[in-house]
Amino acid sequence: MKKKKTPRLCIRLGLLYMLRNEIPQAMQEFRNALKLDQTNIVALQKLAHLHTLADEHKEALPYYEKVVGLSSDDQDMRFGLACCYELNERFAEALATFLTVAELRPDFEKIDYHIARLRMRAEEFDKAAESLEKALSSYPDDEEVVDLKQQLEKRRKETTKSTEAPAKKRSSKRSEAKKNEQE
Repeated sequence: MKKKKTPRLCIRLGLLYMLRNEIPQAMQEFRNALKLDQTNIVALQKLAHLHTLADEHKEALPYYEKVVGLSSDDQDMRFGLACCYELNERFAEALATFLTVAELRPDFEKIDYHIARLRMRAEEFDKAAESLEKALSSYPDDEEVVDLKQQLEKRRKETTKSTEAPAKKRSSKRSEAKKNEQE
């Protein structure tokens, strides 16, 4: 008599395939588990991770979203979701998700660094600097954090210069116009 497959059996088979580095077979077993139980957290997590490892970020996204929807207290998966949003160039959603992680678990490793990166990308330099200061207080010698601080300072200077130049030009044109009016 053949044993009926259960979600638990599919998960075990998937894990065995993973151990043997047979990823396509592992993924199929996790999908089989989801056919039997659409809310199987382990299968959803494994598929999210395996797609991410294969640089299949678009495919990973629905799995991350479903896990976070089912298990809102899993900040590691929420962090993975934020990274997946970022890799799919959904930057506003990535930032909002990183902010949620920081709110629910302020001690999450380097969360302020990730927030600073995205705020810098959005040219929210003051907010990026605040997040970066928090990151530096926890990770003062971390190369990524220190490098981001230097990048932020450089971007701020570039932005200041580019906004000052047109303002000076307008001011000088106004001065010339006034001189011409007076003559």
